[in-house]
Amino acid sequence: MIVSRSGKVVDVCGYDPSTTSRQLEVVTAAIAYDRPTTGETIILVLHQAIHVPNMDHHLLSTMQSRTNDVTINDRPKFLTACPNDNDHCILAPSDDPDNITRLPLRIHGTISYLNVRKPTAAEYANCEHVSLTADAPDWDPRTTKYQLVEDSLVDNAGRLLERGDLKDRHFISPLYSELSTNNPHIISETISQEHAILHKIDPRLNDHHFSQQLSDMVQISSVWSAYKGPAVDAIKLARNWGIGIKAATKTIQATTQRGARTILHPSLTRRRPTNDRFIRLRQLNHNLYGDLMKADVKSKRMNEYAHIFGADNGWCRAHPLRTKGQAPEALSTLFNRDGVPPALIVDGAKEFVSGDYKKRVRQAGCDFRTTEPYSPWQNTAEGTIRELKKDTTRVMLRTGMPKRLWDDCLELRAYIRSHTALNIYNLDGEVPETVMTGQTANIGPWCDFQWYQWVKYYDETAKFPDDKMSLGRYLGPSPGIGSLLTGKILKHNGNYHHTSTFRALTSEEMADDVKKRLHNDFNTNVNDKLGDKAKPEDFSEDDLTPTYDRYEDDSGEGLDLMPDRDEQQLDYYDRYLNAEVLLARGDKMVTGKVTGRKREADGSLRGNGHAVPMLDTRTSTVEFPDGAEATYAANVLAEGMYLQCDENGNQFLLLDSIIDHKTDKTAIQPGNDRFRYHGRLVQKRTTKGWQLCVQWKDGTTTWERLSDLKESFPSEVAEYSVATGIDHLPAFKWWVPYILKKRNAIIAKVKSRYHKRTHKCGIRIPKTVQEARELDRINGNDLWEQALGKEMSNVRVAFKMLNEEDKAPVGHTKIKRHIVFDIKMETLRRKCRLVAGGHMTEAPCPSVTYSSVVSRESVQIALTLAALNALEVKAADIQNAYLTAPLVSEKIWTVCGPEFGKDEGRQAIVVRALYGLRAAGHDYRTFLSEYMQNLG
Repeated sequence: MIVSRSGKVVDVCGYDPSTTSRQLEVVTAAIAYDRPTTGETIILVLHQAIHVPNMDHHLLSTMQSRTNDVTINDRPKFLTACPNDNDHCILAPSDDPDNITRLPLRIHGTISYLNVRKPTAAEYANCEHVSLTADAPDWDPRTTKYQLVEDSLVDNAGRLLERGDLKDRHFISPLYSELSTNNPHIISETISQEHAILHKIDPRLNDHHFSQQLSDMVQISSVWSAYKGPAVDAIKLARNWGIGIKAATKTIQATTQRGARTILHPSLTRRRPTNDRFIRLRQLNHNLYGDLMKADVKSKRMNEYAHIFGADNGWCRAHPLRTKGQAPEALSTLFNRDGVPPALIVDGAKEFVSGDYKKRVRQAGCDFRTTEPYSPWQNTAEGTIRELKKDTTRVMLRTGMPKRLWDDCLELRAYIRSHTALNIYNLDGEVPETVMTGQTANIGPWCDFQWYQWVKYYDETAKFPDDKMSLGRYLGPSPGIGSLLTGKILKHNGNYHHTSTFRALTSEEMADDVKKRLHNDFNTNVNDKLGDKAKPEDFSEDDLTPTYDRYEDDSGEGLDLMPDRDEQQLDYYDRYLNAEVLLARGDKMVTGKVTGRKREADGSLRGNGHAVPMLDTRTSTVEFPDGAEATYAANVLAEGMYLQCDENGNQFLLLDSIIDHKTDKTAIQPGNDRFRYHGRLVQKRTTKGWQLCVQWKDGTTTWERLSDLKESFPSEVAEYSVATGIDHLPAFKWWVPYILKKRNAIIAKVKSRYHKRTHKCGIRIPKTVQEARELDRINGNDLWEQALGKEMSNVRVAFKMLNEEDKAPVGHTKIKRHIVFDIKMETLRRKCRLVAGGHMTEAPCPSVTYSSVVSRESVQIALTLAALNALEVKAADIQNAYLTAPLVSEKIWTVCGPEFGKDEGRQAIVVRALYGLRAAGHDYRTFLSEYMQNLG
């Protein structure tokens, strides 16, 4: 029984493509199956089926049914090792999700079949319906998507690939290809006299009759099929709409015709509403990834989860949920508010593979796909969740809002990210919302107010003498309530108020002392109702934007340390392990982390190391920020390391934007920014206590000191301070006006890159001994511990340990000392140097601190002589040379740190010319001079 006609036709031919092809209609049909045990009739619905009028039986496409979650076990029971009732049968989901319809198969010859018949009108109206194929999205038997997915799982020999070797990391196949518009090859049906004679001898000798027999025998395992154009052509549209042919033709070219034309039998009654979601809902232009986020705190709206949808162009949405089981409701909300993507990709969580979730995806005409099991890096939503959590955390900490409002903040930050021009290549300067929907994004509902901003709203319920203009906090727009300009306001009692009548507080209202007391009372009431405000310790380290400690004497100029001899052992460890390397990925450069060496099938390491990177045949696995993994050769990693470094090995970053700021207790407050100097008040020129959150070109975000960014990116920092209204604060007002005035000249001269002092050659450099040992623990090696042990074994001779009861001699100056960690740029070997805090002492005299260097001309002459005489140039190093000389010009003592092991905390006198002391170079030179003179 034909239930509905789609208006589409396809060209179908038999096994031999040279035979006559036929134009057949695509319909939705129904067949009846009678259970042999109970006699109950089940209506089997076949969507997107090809109607062959002369057929007396049916053929079922197993692939088309399996994509509709129908299990087809076509192996006979007698060929199964341990057969059961589910073998050699069709298992189809029914209206009841907990009930699986079981259709046992029989065998006729060598073909498995199912006994079916044509249903009556009453049976179709009253009996249970089971869909063997899906009505959406469009089924295309010529698609290559399944081939690509299968090829990504196996090698040329058909063996399953290792997870790290998968070529298609996201399990993502192309969208359905467009149906061909080629005209079919028409074969003439004229029968000549010769054909008549051949037909009389044997009908199969007649080409036309034989091809007709092939079609009638249902040998339509289509070699190819073609879409025959829209159901309504230009002529019919012109007649139906009463418009001209030219206008109708252009209309057909500029529009689509989606939806079936129902032609039911007049006696049939509609048993259920027609699915028109894929017609009614708006269509998005890019695939979406979905994942669930778990929160540690139950929100005010009782939400503990959030369903995050994200695209690779930065577009995202966050839908808070009370339970994981509400994931289908979040999906419906996404489809109704924003639209339906071409495909939705999720992991294999049971919330996503449930019948209700998948059913809603397919009813909307969306292709449902899953990532590979135990491969979260294949889901783009994982990276979106990470960035959203960091962004939301920064906002929560900056505004001091209660933690229970996290879901409101998460929703707003997802909208803001979707409407922000991100540094993503395929956006082409547009915002993700515009690219996703095809319409210019409207930021009106979100651009007027900041999150948790003080506002005044009109309270209709207020009674005299209370003021109807009440104080509140802005929590973003109210999606689905009122107009687009309706805002969600937090009241003093912790409840929400949705209204479009509200305004921001003026600067006079914010500065008024009476208003400030009202603000404090408001915050107290809200905290009593919703809990305390968010604090950094409430969040995990992964949710916080990283910030790194620096040395007290870090001048930002890098480290000029004495070179050490190369003791690189290529067979002992992998020098690229855990390095962060800038690599080309798609159409942009992304920083990835080397996680380990690649191994052969027998477990041995792949390739051999070599001192020359071009001859290094090793391969390593690199993990990117979004969780994806890829394999790179050692020479590619070496090239990526050196490309991201300057001549000293310092890693540099390119600024994308400044997105946030914060201060600590050491920052100077307004009113305390001047001091009296020679009888007049002078502005304090300091940026102490200020940090800015920077988003770099590689997509990462970090907290950086204002003092560093002011030197590297003065114009960007000045513009950010003006845009955020903080340029009047003491840390900015003494330099921002000058920078803005001289901006054009500065932009032309300043270097637009920033040295990342936490890394060198892509390898994380620790700042303390504790951090170095923690990095060794994380990386699973002892490279930093070895370097530290080597340095301390050489440098301990410079210290004379005092007994616990002894005190430092009178006249000695106490200094600090620390370990300087570094990376050998040539070999990537870890290196440590214990350095004294010489800046804490006074220089004995200027001549003592003078340090001479070899002139450039002397080096040029030496190299020229070597070249003229074909001599090999070699370099030598005296290990810890300064420590051979006694310290004479200064009297120094210090307290031993954790690098001294069991002597930590003891006092010690410095007796040798330790690196970092002001007179170390002078004492070494004097000692060397005297020694050489004694030698003659």
